[in-house]
Amino acid sequence: LEEGAEAKPAEAAPVPAIFPARLQLAFDRVETLRYGENSHQSAAFYREPNPVAGSIAAYSQLQGKELSYNNIADSDAAWECVKAFDNNNATVACVIVKHANPCGVAIAPTALEAYQKAFKTDPTSAFGGIIAFNCALDKATAEAVSGQFAEVIIAPEITADARAVFAAKQNLRVLVVPLGRSENVYDYKRVGGGLLVQTADMAR
Repeated sequence: LEEGAEAKPAEAAPVPAIFPARLQLAFDRVETLRYGENSHQSAAFYREPNPVAGSIAAYSQLQGKELSYNNIADSDAAWECVKAFDNNNATVACVIVKHANPCGVAIAPTALEAYQKAFKTDPTSAFGGIIAFNCALDKATAEAVSGQFAEVIIAPEITADARAVFAAKQNLRVLVVPLGRSENVYDYKRVGGGLLVQTADMAR
């Protein structure tokens, strides 16, 4: 700057038109949960009227106890991570999540091998975790998974033989979620007195 010249304030980036001046959200209550993230908190699960294809909100529960707040939150983290991997006949993925953090992520030619590799990453943290696959779950994989304590198993398809294996563990929550790569238009984060909104992270 020349001597005596005043610095001009930086211009703010223009706000894209995709962000409305007033944001109004509508969700339908699916169920009231036993408690929230902690036992002293109350909680409920709400679903969008038209959830995007492949989202955790589209789950069907085959067996097990009712889902808790933490189960749903961790299941979403596991499912979003595992579906980011391309699923083809040569490579499938397995993701194990505990307390919203992946403790095992692996790809392999089969679901069984992917699970074994993911579990070996951190067997201690895998205890009581959420296990997600981006492929059909077969009997051999179900038998291997049943050897550890897990809260939730998620896959786009579970064979009849695999379901029979899981049936022996009545408390194990087993979810089927259609596999899809669609993303929510917006990502939300609640802050004190407000809401942060951004477009979905599509740079995968």
